[in-house]
Amino acid sequence: MNELRSVGIDVSKAKLDVCCFYADDSNRHEVYTNDAAGLATLIGALRQQRSTYTYKVVLESTGRYHLLAALTLSEAGLDVRVINPLLAKRYTRSSIRQVKTDKADARVLAQVAWQEQDLPTPFARDKRRVQLKQKMGLLASLEKQLQALSASLNAYAEYQQNLAVQASDAEQNLRVLVTTFREQIKQLEREIVELALSDEQTSKRQRLLKSVPGFSASVAALLAELLDTHCTHPKQWIAYLGMDISVRQSGTWRGRGRVTKRGNPYLRKRLYGAAWGAVMNYPEVKAYYAKLKQAGRKHVEALLIIARKLLRIAFSLLKKNASYDPECAFAY
Repeated sequence: MNELRSVGIDVSKAKLDVCCFYADDSNRHEVYTNDAAGLATLIGALRQQRSTYTYKVVLESTGRYHLLAALTLSEAGLDVRVINPLLAKRYTRSSIRQVKTDKADARVLAQVAWQEQDLPTPFARDKRRVQLKQKMGLLASLEKQLQALSASLNAYAEYQQNLAVQASDAEQNLRVLVTTFREQIKQLEREIVELALSDEQTSKRQRLLKSVPGFSASVAALLAELLDTHCTHPKQWIAYLGMDISVRQSGTWRGRGRVTKRGNPYLRKRLYGAAWGAVMNYPEVKAYYAKLKQAGRKHVEALLIIARKLLRIAFSLLKKNASYDPECAFAY
């Protein structure tokens, strides 16, 4: 029997396109339903395969459609890796034939599983963490909708005031709806923090991070839960939040660097808020902000620098199991 070498799965809402690579460079394509029954059939088919390789199963991150497959396959003992779609796109672009089908995408993912040396760590079999990330995604989406709805109602209220027009019952009900919407978002934030702190290790790390300037209990809890303490350098945390700077240069030309914004947008927003809160309430951070402004930094640029510094401080505290020391952190 030919030995299984790697597996790539292209995930959609209803189905899973599965490509298996074999030791003789052949491949086989199968389609399964993206539900419990389909995954059970897929697991059974993979277990019947003969392989002396510790083969990997690679899926793209799709927001939420990949979660059931990743969790189920991981719980079955398979080595599941969930990758950024940008990695798969890099392999697709290297192909002469630019084919874009579910079958072709699954084949590319199987190729990634076999050839890529820098794959992410195996998918964690932790439904609590998956639920936490999904709640964060929901909260981020709701906050945008609330902001848009509030802006529309405020603009309309200004028109009413200028023309001395009385608000209708429907318009008043919308105001009430916005208030209720905002209260439910706050409740969802509390649920996220409670879910994060239900883990004992996260709770211990959160107590350390709460000493960092600007870090509320919720920000400290999320960072303690979602930032990998096995990282070897704080730059990895900065990149995870999308706060690293892209480098643009060629020969003697040097382009303007920009924030990549390819990381977690919800945490990035919270960290910007923490940086501004630290400037407003901590003398040492306020002095550092003033120094940046004197050096010609713009407001947002200065906040980004401070936010990155707060992340480095948090990294150091967790690595050294130490409390925040302002004289050490902001010595200049």
